[in-house]
Amino acid sequence: MTLSLCWRVWRAFWFHPVMPQSQAIFRILFGLLVLQILLVSIGSNFLDWYGSKAIVQNETVRRHFWNLQPQFDLLLAFGSDRSLMGYYYSVVTAALCLTVGFCTRLSCIYVALALISMHHHDPFNINGGDAFVRLMIMYLCFSNCGDCFSVDRFISQKRAGHILPVVAKPGWALRLIQIQIAIVYFHTFVCKVNGQQWWDGTAVYFATRLEDLMRLKMPLFDSLVFCKFLSWYTLAVEGAMFTLVWIKELRYFVLASAVILHLGIDFAINLPVFEWAFIFSLVAFIEPSDIQKLHAQVVARMGAKPGVAHSDNESVKSDHESETIDQESKTNDGIRSADPA
Repeated sequence: MTLSLCWRVWRAFWFHPVMPQSQAIFRILFGLLVLQILLVSIGSNFLDWYGSKAIVQNETVRRHFWNLQPQFDLLLAFGSDRSLMGYYYSVVTAALCLTVGFCTRLSCIYVALALISMHHHDPFNINGGDAFVRLMIMYLCFSNCGDCFSVDRFISQKRAGHILPVVAKPGWALRLIQIQIAIVYFHTFVCKVNGQQWWDGTAVYFATRLEDLMRLKMPLFDSLVFCKFLSWYTLAVEGAMFTLVWIKELRYFVLASAVILHLGIDFAINLPVFEWAFIFSLVAFIEPSDIQKLHAQVVARMGAKPGVAHSDNESVKSDHESETIDQESKTNDGIRSADPA
């Protein structure tokens, strides 16, 4: 493998045009998750966490967590509880806009900055799942997640007066999301294998002894054999999520195993946001063409209008055109690399 070929493979990985379907579904799912955090997890208790009489005063956070160093926190710009509630409702509105894809990039940036501010303002009200959601929303700001399944696309088509094709664009933002997910699984895998309890299979047994976190008390968790199986299954899945997931032929088997893992944890242990954030993130690894095929089948079963069917055809046509352009680009690259000049 020559250096020139390595460079072309590397460049193709980051900048090869990809269709936006998986990014759009990713946007919808994480938008719903942010809405759940804002409306259900926080809801009417917003001022209890972030108000002037919050459980933990911001002065305490600034002194003991910020170490009196500057941090990004938009909540500091609001001097009264009434203005803070106004800001809260604006974030909820932005999260709703992100979910439906209205002013997608702007609403995504607004939500990302809001999550950063809330997490800095009161670090006691977050867990690892919240931090993961914050990271994913930040990456979404650079993606083309509003190009499909969005109000923005509907408005663009209304203005154009005809169905617009879904265009493939460089997928570097999607790659960043995928790499970040792989890094998270790599980190958790390394942390686990450095301890003896995951190797001997007792880790799940001890985890299920934390009764204040357990949703259900299941007799199966008293079986050491069952707990050993779950411990080793967890290691296998997390190991595969940063290695085998990149192999296209094995990807969906790995993703299905990860979904089973996270659903099982969520069923047994009460970890708000955490498991569903990771389940939703797995959409980033689904091929856009597969989502496009599924969407076409669903539309067909629902009795598609001629315009919708035409839109699907245009999408397929656009995908083929982008692949043709990419092949021509690779051919030109090969010609240039082979040119002695």
